[in-house]
Parts: sequence; structure tokens; C-alpha cells
Amino acid sequence: MIGVIAGNSEDFSSNAVELVGGGKVLTDDKYSSVNPAWRSTCIVNIVTRGWANHSSAQTVKDDITYIKGGAMRALDPLLGSYMNEADRNDPLWPTNLYGTNYMRLALIKKKYDPTSVFYYPTCVGSQSWTQWYLDGAAYDPLCPTGL
Repeated sequence: MIGVIAGNSEDFSSNAVELVGGGKVLTDDKYSSVNPAWRSTCIVNIVTRGWANHSSAQTVKDDITYIKGGAMRALDPLLGSYMNEADRNDPLWPTNLYGTNYMRLALIKKKYDPTSVFYYPTCVGSQSWTQWYLDGAAYDPLCPTGL
């Protein structure tokens, strides 16, 4: 796994390994939105990657999401992520960001934001929207999915 997430020199990859946990972090807060996996973690590994001049943006995104993210998931299939440090392209983001809290948070979202005014691609309820990509526009329109 280390070789995969480290990448090669032209990837400009970087890894930050942080020791966390202990104290109040280990105390279960049933009303928290944090993935419950966070309560039992002891190490956080943050992987970042640049790209060489010949790499396309899609190649870099796929490397981060499927190669590097896949290697970490193979190490621990139940790993989670903290939203500020997550991969916004992660197809498993509901589980990785919210874990078993997702369904409860979806009910809260429906109660307090029934028309889905608040949106971000990896926030609870974002599956109700799809983003159309128009000529590389920075802010493409959102359209309801009917979910």
C-alpha cells in the first residue's frame, strides 16, 4: 500500500500521517455527524497529489480516487474520512464520510431543508441533484434527479 499511495516522483505525491485519538475523541456522541470510525481511529493518513505536465485532470482524479483510495480501502474496508480531508470524487462518500449516521442525517436534512437549498457534492442529500457540465463552466447548473 505504501508504494501505491506514495506514487512516483513525477506525481508530486505527499503523505501526512497523523497520530490522533484518545480522551474525549473516544467518547461516543450519538448526536454527532462524524463517521463513528473516527472514534476508534489512531492514525490519519492524508494523501495529496499534483500532476506532471503530460497528465490529464481525469487521470489524476482516477489515480487519487481509485488507485490510492482503493489501496487504503484494501488495507481497511471500514475506514472513514473527515470531510475537510476527503476526496470529493469518492463514489463511497456516504459511507466513508458519515458511516452509520447517514440515514439519521438524511432524515434531519429532509426535516430542516425539505427543498434542498443547501448543496455540496458530498453532503447528505446531494444525490437529489445532478450537475450538468457545460463547456467547462466553473459553476455548472444543478438539476433535480427526482430522488
